Amino acid sequence: MTSRPRSSAERRLAQVSRVVADAFDAVAPAARRALGDDFTPWADGAADLAEAAAPAHGAVLAYLHAPRDAVASAAWNVTALRIAAVSGTLAASFCEGSAAMVGRADAATLDAWADAGIALRAEAGWRGERVAHAFFAATAAGLHALRPEHFVRFGALARHLRPALDEPLMFRALPVEVAHWTVDERSAWLAGAMALSPELAVLLYRDVPAALHALTPRHRAALLDVVRHAAAGASGEDLAAVLPMLGPLATAIPPGARDAALALATVVADAFPAGVPALLRTLARVFEETTPAHAATWTDRGIAVGTRSRAAGVAYFGLASRTSLRVLRASGTAVTLDEVQGGLRKLVHMLSGESAVPRPSGRFQLRPPLEESHESRMVALPAAIDCLDTCEDNARLYRVLATLLSGRREFDTYAVLPDVAAYVRDAERSPVLEDLFLLTDGWRVACRMGARYPGLGADLRWAGARLLDTPASVFDAVLAVALRAEGMRGVAPWLAATASMVLPSLTPLAAPDATAVDALRIAERLVVLFPQDRRDVGPAGLPELVTLLLDADEGYGPPASDGPRIGAGGDDDGEAPPELPADLLEKLELLVDEHLDDAGGTGHAMTAEELERLLEAGLGMQISEASGTIAEQAGLYVTQLLGKRLAAKTDPLPTAGEPPGPRRAATVRVPSTDAAVFLYDEWDHLIGDYRPAWCRLREIDVAGDSGLFFDRALARHATLVPDIRRCFQKVRPEMYRPVRNLEDGEEFDLNAAVEARVEHRARRSPSPKLYTMRTRQERDVATLFLLDMSASTDETAEGSSDRIIDIAKDALVIMASALEEIGDAYAIYGFSGQGRDNVEVYPIKAFGERLGAAARSRIGGIEPRGSTRMGTALRHVLGKMRGLTAPSRHLILLSDGFPQDLDYGTDRQSHVYGIRDTATALREVQAAGVQPFCITVDLAGHDYLREMCDPQQYLIIDQVAALPRELPKIYQRLVRAA
Repeated sequence: MTSRPRSSAERRLAQVSRVVADAFDAVAPAARRALGDDFTPWADGAADLAEAAAPAHGAVLAYLHAPRDAVASAAWNVTALRIAAVSGTLAASFCEGSAAMVGRADAATLDAWADAGIALRAEAGWRGERVAHAFFAATAAGLHALRPEHFVRFGALARHLRPALDEPLMFRALPVEVAHWTVDERSAWLAGAMALSPELAVLLYRDVPAALHALTPRHRAALLDVVRHAAAGASGEDLAAVLPMLGPLATAIPPGARDAALALATVVADAFPAGVPALLRTLARVFEETTPAHAATWTDRGIAVGTRSRAAGVAYFGLASRTSLRVLRASGTAVTLDEVQGGLRKLVHMLSGESAVPRPSGRFQLRPPLEESHESRMVALPAAIDCLDTCEDNARLYRVLATLLSGRREFDTYAVLPDVAAYVRDAERSPVLEDLFLLTDGWRVACRMGARYPGLGADLRWAGARLLDTPASVFDAVLAVALRAEGMRGVAPWLAATASMVLPSLTPLAAPDATAVDALRIAERLVVLFPQDRRDVGPAGLPELVTLLLDADEGYGPPASDGPRIGAGGDDDGEAPPELPADLLEKLELLVDEHLDDAGGTGHAMTAEELERLLEAGLGMQISEASGTIAEQAGLYVTQLLGKRLAAKTDPLPTAGEPPGPRRAATVRVPSTDAAVFLYDEWDHLIGDYRPAWCRLREIDVAGDSGLFFDRALARHATLVPDIRRCFQKVRPEMYRPVRNLEDGEEFDLNAAVEARVEHRARRSPSPKLYTMRTRQERDVATLFLLDMSASTDETAEGSSDRIIDIAKDALVIMASALEEIGDAYAIYGFSGQGRDNVEVYPIKAFGERLGAAARSRIGGIEPRGSTRMGTALRHVLGKMRGLTAPSRHLILLSDGFPQDLDYGTDRQSHVYGIRDTATALREVQAAGVQPFCITVDLAGHDYLREMCDPQQYLIIDQVAALPRELPKIYQRLVRAA
């Protein structure tokens, strides 16, 4: 048997390497069958590559085992030979990495990839060979995910990321999602990464593509372009925080508003890139609270603010300034939750017997969202309602929502289904299940509330009739049809068809014994009628069978208006019930006080008959009666209602021209301490505006000492106390004040007599008002002592063996004893805390409280605590003085140092933020008609006190031990004019 003569290619391969020749012999039979006449060119290509890449064998071995396509192999071979001319080992990496792409990538694409790799080798210095090898090793992924025009930029990005991500890791981490992107998206992604710092670019390159998967290509490209522009001015820290959240932040924007939202983000990125990270965090909230047109106005105002001050602009777009919130919520007929939530809290409290705190939650819908936990003391209400034409109607819609929220608690939605929110939101269940449950249970609750309180039933029917023209969703529209008294008259065909399938299923829920379990079961049964997505606005979200019903005969229409009605059983023509006589209304109002008083300060539900009489009478229940911000009104406790009329109006919000004032709210009870929490704005001098609801303050009870310290302090100062008491007793005769320029009186006014004599000598008519007399005037003084209880007061006072806090307590003991003698109203509070979320105020003695055993005990229980956040404490105690009628009101601040806290400003080394905030708080105190006065034992106090207040409004005491003797003297000087 003779052997086959060896071809030229075989001889050349044998000369290169026996290993290569054996590999060729192994694949040659199959190659001949697959290629036919093209086998010889293919074999010559293998020999050419083996000779060019020698002594490296990787390139030709990859060539031999690659998919056999004559044309594609030839093009691939040409590219590989070009790389082999530069480096044989580099050609091996290219062939090994791209073998799978033979026949899938054209010659131009392979050439572009080769050029980019060769350029990397030449440009990357001593690392060039290693970088190029890594680049070619990722050939398959790169050719699949990128386009030829991106290859060079991809290599450049590797060099850019080098300080944060090694090139081989970068090439291997090429996100697979990019393969499905458009050219514009890839371009925006690569350009954005190049514009960022290496550390931030790694986040955008590696993590962001997967997060943006849910967005449309247009939205992805727009968002990536916004990030690229933001790199020019935004801080790295802000961008690092927002980049991993880009996807969730964008998908949180309502789908119908995403185009407008990203258009505004593009405008901000061009004009004020520093504000982009903050804007991206708040875009969803902005478009939930207002319309696209007004959002554009809000954006323009923010750009103007940012032009003047970078910090102010960042805070504005982050909704972290009072100006931003006011501009966002400006609307001619809109009613905000800030304005009405006080009345809503009372309504929810009376109906359900549980105090609840309103929390802003998106835009208006007739089916308020569920709370995450059945133990939550919050109720979700829209931040603003502007869907109707008048403020009164929008405020009435708030009352409708509060009624439904109360009904969930009163009729056991959460008691029967404590985990209902988690159940209906489970990803394994239909995405429309939550919407349907809100519909079915909303109808059940509405029927029960309407039957028990017909006056509220009229509100619910009114809301159903008014909202048919502007429903937030198909589900809201169906509920509106169910609520309205007119049945299907005037209902759009698409809605009538939808309601015809849903409303019959709701009928059992009108029964008095229907439960939330029944509502959930019916919701699950209705799921099959609706598309399994959340495209529920307008006809786009109709059930699949609606188109059939739209063409149905008259007999197949929706049920008539004689179906279940809210509060069925009584005749109701839709008008509000007549008002009761004034004397009966007065009795009903007082009935609330009696019940609250009997409750001993705890909430409880009133009987149905009592509430029915109260609500039917209206009870003066104007929802706007609690005008003010959430920070001023949230948190209702029974004792706050004692002795008050429910219809009493609070002061309106200050206008823009009025002096700044504090905003605060008791919003929730902290479970660990059961202490009321108050939210306060804080002045930030860097943005020139208030940061809304920035600080959380709690009132903490002080553990007493049974009055031991009080008694011992009186004993220690036994010689001083009598002198001070006698001195204070001398104040009483000063209540007789001289009145001058009288025509008749007790004695001559010498100055007036001299002036009259001069006028007579000058031959002019003298004034006959030559007498004076003394008239009795009552003293009406109220003073609040605010004591710094920071940790620094635990130090021993200079020149004394006592602590600073103990000397201050001695002074308060002496002051309290003296003030009890003359009857001036006074209160004592302490303050401390740790951080803006943990400011603490300690009530020691309130106005109107006697200096009894309890107050004396609390004075003794004063001890050093934490930091000194003065501004928040001042705003809180100012609220304690707002209801006082005394014409002379004073606030005396006792401190041992400057305001400081762990987060009082971003720079821990600077005290400017705290000083400026405290100075603003002191101006607020003065604007409220209260005279502030600061007393410090810090010898360096001049350095900061002169920045916080006028020179006549502070005093530095050199010797701390002298405070007990000096404080009464200071008080006398302050109130001498009272």
